[in-house]
Amino acid sequence: GRSIDEGQVSAIVHLISSSVPELSDKSITVVDQAGNLLSAANSGTRGLDVSQLKYAQEIEQGYIRRIEAILQPLMGTANVHAQVAAEIDFSVVENTDEKYRPNQTPGSAAIRSQQSSDSSQSGASAAGGVPGALSNQPPVNPAAPIAVPAASAASAAGVAPPAATPPGNTRKDGTTNYELDRTIRHVQQGAGSIKRLSVAVVVNYRGSVDAQGKRAAQALTAIELEQVNNLVKEAMGFSADRGDSLNVVNSAFVSDVSETVVLPLWKQPENIELAKTAGQYALVGMLALFAWFALFRPLLRKHLAPPQAALPAPVSQDALLPGAGQPVPAELLAQAQEQQGQRHLENVKYAQDLSLKDPQMIAMLMKHWMDTKNE
Repeated sequence: GRSIDEGQVSAIVHLISSSVPELSDKSITVVDQAGNLLSAANSGTRGLDVSQLKYAQEIEQGYIRRIEAILQPLMGTANVHAQVAAEIDFSVVENTDEKYRPNQTPGSAAIRSQQSSDSSQSGASAAGGVPGALSNQPPVNPAAPIAVPAASAASAAGVAPPAATPPGNTRKDGTTNYELDRTIRHVQQGAGSIKRLSVAVVVNYRGSVDAQGKRAAQALTAIELEQVNNLVKEAMGFSADRGDSLNVVNSAFVSDVSETVVLPLWKQPENIELAKTAGQYALVGMLALFAWFALFRPLLRKHLAPPQAALPAPVSQDALLPGAGQPVPAELLAQAQEQQGQRHLENVKYAQDLSLKDPQMIAMLMKHWMDTKNE
């Protein structure tokens, strides 16, 4: 009559799959003696299995207990009822994001590598150009008027010209490599997350006493109803982004109070049923006793009784006495009377058995006795 739970069924399945090489647990089916399926047949389907349904019910019952636990001290134990419908997401989701930030300022970016080179050259520059006739020709006279050099002007004025700076060139090169600002994010969401909650709460009217001393029901005020609504939101973890819904209703509960009538013991239904059952057993017992004493016991005596010997010759009471003319003890007299009564009963029993075995002979014997009396 006992049944095993889901954990025991899962243990049986995994024990068998681990005992047989290359046997998957999906290929094992467990049934009971009545042919009922015990293993999860829809574990590979898109529907919910037993464990998922049980998990959803546990989530809903947990929220119901939390809501009622926070409102019952304020409204009373029997004045608050809540129901929760939870939409659970049992899918497993994995997300991987890779992001690159735009170019940053050199001061905030991380330097990966940096190279720099400096080169300089001083002195007169060597003649250059492509060798040939053009480079050997004298320069052409300029068309514009020739300006007087500053050195000539300075010498004309009697001032010494500055020293001439020899020609030269300088070169600087620099290379800086910055690291890329890259972010890789891998998120794996487990199964069983709550997608949405729908909560309904009904609160009874508050009990009050009027001026006449009678009990009356009074509805909650708008402020009290708003407080109840806020408490429920905090207890359930209300999230508008998730799409949760909450409905709190304040209404008078219907009281089904009936007058309790105490019935006598012999009129109570459970006692009547008990008496009927006891009467049935008593009737069966009486029928069994009647059948035993009226039918089975005589038949057993008839078949199990030893065969009757021939009737002994009657013995006179004087023969049983120890001696003629002597006083008879009371014990011997009582014993003789008891033996005589026992023989009489045996004779009657023998006659009854004989009449049952051969009633024809008894009838002829009675007829013979009657004819003898008439003569």
